[in-house]
Amino acid sequence: MVSLLEFQAKDMLRVAGIPVPDGTLVRTADDPALGRRMGGVCKAQVAAKNRAASGGIRFADDAASVVAEVAALLSADIAGHRAAAVLVENRLPIAQEWFVSIITDPWGSGLVLQVSDAGGSGVEDRLSGGARHELSFTPSAPPSADSIMVTFGWSGPDVEQIARLCADLCRVALARDLLLLEVNPLAITREGAAVVVDAHVTVDDAAEFRQEWVNSLNGDLDLVHVGRAWRRRYGGDFKVVDAEGQAAILNTGAGAGMLVMDELARRGIHAYNFSDIRAGSPHLRRERFDAAADLICSGNEVGVVIVNIHAGITDLRTLREDLEHVIGRFGAADLPTVVRLQGPYSEGTGAALAGLPGVVIEPRLEYAIDKICELLGVTA
Repeated sequence: MVSLLEFQAKDMLRVAGIPVPDGTLVRTADDPALGRRMGGVCKAQVAAKNRAASGGIRFADDAASVVAEVAALLSADIAGHRAAAVLVENRLPIAQEWFVSIITDPWGSGLVLQVSDAGGSGVEDRLSGGARHELSFTPSAPPSADSIMVTFGWSGPDVEQIARLCADLCRVALARDLLLLEVNPLAITREGAAVVVDAHVTVDDAAEFRQEWVNSLNGDLDLVHVGRAWRRRYGGDFKVVDAEGQAAILNTGAGAGMLVMDELARRGIHAYNFSDIRAGSPHLRRERFDAAADLICSGNEVGVVIVNIHAGITDLRTLREDLEHVIGRFGAADLPTVVRLQGPYSEGTGAALAGLPGVVIEPRLEYAIDKICELLGVTA
């Protein structure tokens, strides 16, 4: 799954006819478009919720303030993220804030619409017990405004426009293969208009082949979702999970990677990364290994690497040259390497690798973790 940035989500909603605030996206503080903004709300475009609490949303009362706030946001750390862009929107006169969420139902065969009139900042605490109104529906029968009104027991023109907008959002979620479409807040202005002030959208990446519009977002999405960019480029998975992690992992199999991370954590060691290098797939294998080595060698606190290859039915002899190459790179960077191989011809391949500088061969995971602790000077 891939989460969109706010401006991408709003562009998608705008095209679908959903009301969103007028906004200007800028990537530099000297963008000429800022000169047309006499104030407004400046919002850092980062993949993080609750940006307001992290300083990612700022208000400006005039043109000079807009420029200053945009410059500050582009250089700030927002909940561990650096913004590549800032969205500057008109400041709305909000009278009421609603919460609307459409999410796939993991226990059913459809989706769930959740609605509350207690939206806005801090909604997670207010709705900790669940939204007041819920409606399940299937892709073949999305709810209408009338059915929403009846199900929720609503009446009157004030909530009728909320029901219409909820029905439209349900259709967008289905048409765009969304796993999540969350609007918070859905604002009712003093003039009585309903406007999507903020939106969080997650697209089903397994359905991207049906959603060509997602491809046009790849430039920005690759900056935000580095793991997705890696997968698109190399056909494997690599994600830095702790920039200060001491142990790097070159691994095959998502489950095996998580097991190694858990075992390291149990011994008080922070893993630098998660990886599923897909060693059994020969296409771009050397490139994958080199790209992984580049990231591992750039880790400031990485002191050891574990190469954990569970080859399944793959003949490990076919990996020998690539493994020698990448382990040689770790050796050149003075990174000791613990190698754990499982699969056909693992013993012979391990023996061949054992002669490389700084390499320890250990087929048992518990003992491999013991060796990592020893190399890092970590006591049990």
